[in-house]
Amino acid sequence: MQLAAAPRKLECPELNCSSKATFKNRGKLEEHIRNIHRNPLLCKLPGCRYTEPFGRQTDLDRHVATKHGDGKRRYVCPFEDCKASTREFLRNDKLQAHVKDYHPMVRCGLNHCDDEIADTETVRGGHFVQAHGRYECALGSCESAPHSYFTEAMIRRHLRIHHRKSMDSRYIPLGIESEYIVSLGDFRYGRSLLDCPICAPQSPANGDA
Repeated sequence: MQLAAAPRKLECPELNCSSKATFKNRGKLEEHIRNIHRNPLLCKLPGCRYTEPFGRQTDLDRHVATKHGDGKRRYVCPFEDCKASTREFLRNDKLQAHVKDYHPMVRCGLNHCDDEIADTETVRGGHFVQAHGRYECALGSCESAPHSYFTEAMIRRHLRIHHRKSMDSRYIPLGIESEYIVSLGDFRYGRSLLDCPICAPQSPANGDA
C-alpha cells in the first residue's frame, strides 16, 4: 500500500519577494501576492514609520490597534486579586501570556475533585461556591477520607460510579442548612457495596515494589 504524498507547499513566484514563507493552498498564496506585491497593504495613518506591507488584513488591524489605538487597554486580567503591575492589555495574546505567567493552574485540592483552577483566593472561592456543595459520602473508605463537599449532582454521580449505588430523591433532604452525610442507612436495596477506588487504601499488589 502506497502512502499518499504530502501536499506540496507553494512558494511566492515573485522574483523580488524577500519572504521565505510557504503557503498551504493557492488562496493563501494569492492573498500574499495581492497584499504584498500587487496592491500593498500598508498602514496609511499619518506619522506611521512602518513602511512594510502586511500579508493579512488582521495583521494590519492589530498594528493599528497596538501602535495607533486610543490608548485604552481592552483586555483586563479577570483575577481581582492579581498582584501584577500591569493588569490591562491591548492584545488578547498578551493577556493570555500574563495569565499563564502570573496565575498558574493547580488542582482544586478537595477529595474527588480533579478540576484545575488558577491559584488565587478569588478563583478558589468562586470555584468552591460554583462546583461544591454540602454533601459528604460515608460509605466504605470515604468515611475516613478528607472532605469532598459534593453537590447533589456530584454525590449521585459518585455513588453510582464509585459505589455502585443509586440514591432515590426521597433520601436527599433538600433545603436543610447543615451538611448531609450519605451513609449505608440510606440504602435498603441494590447491589453489594463497592469501595471507592479513590479513597480505599492501596493494596500491596498495586503498591510500590
